[in-house]
Amino acid sequence: MLSLRSKKNEVEIRVVIHKLTLPHLNDVYDFVFGDFFQPYSKKSISGIERLIFIFMEMEGRAGDNIKEVGITHTQAKPYLEELFSKIKNAPFEIRLYHFPLCALSPKLWSFIWRTLPEREITFLPQCQTCSFQKHCLGIHKDYLKYIGDKEFQPIKEQIKIKETNNFYHPIAKAI
Repeated sequence: MLSLRSKKNEVEIRVVIHKLTLPHLNDVYDFVFGDFFQPYSKKSISGIERLIFIFMEMEGRAGDNIKEVGITHTQAKPYLEELFSKIKNAPFEIRLYHFPLCALSPKLWSFIWRTLPEREITFLPQCQTCSFQKHCLGIHKDYLKYIGDKEFQPIKEQIKIKETNNFYHPIAKAI
């Protein structure tokens, strides 16, 4: 079906990260790379533009089934760290949605996008002392309701970053 799209269409694949998908993030990347990526040529426009990993929102049915699907940012971090060796050179764009900066290491910050509406997020009192609050998404309010705030600590160290001029994607690279 991708071969039928026009040049005006962009295609992205979104994967929600939860307890059942978390152990398979590398497999998902390999599957997408193997089956949905084809280098562009003048004759072919098939393939995807981006692969997006979305940390689950703990609302609705996910909230109802939190014991079966719920995870913490701390649990997701090592899987994303492991995936970094692949995504840092991905031939298509990689995005991470719904991650506060303090939840991931700086090497992953360039993939983080602000994607939640302001009414769904909050900043904790300790966020006021974070060196990167102005670049951060914040924390989903339902996450705090179901999981709590113990894993969120302000970033105090001075990490050099290259900023973008895009509110939704504020960090191009942590140096």
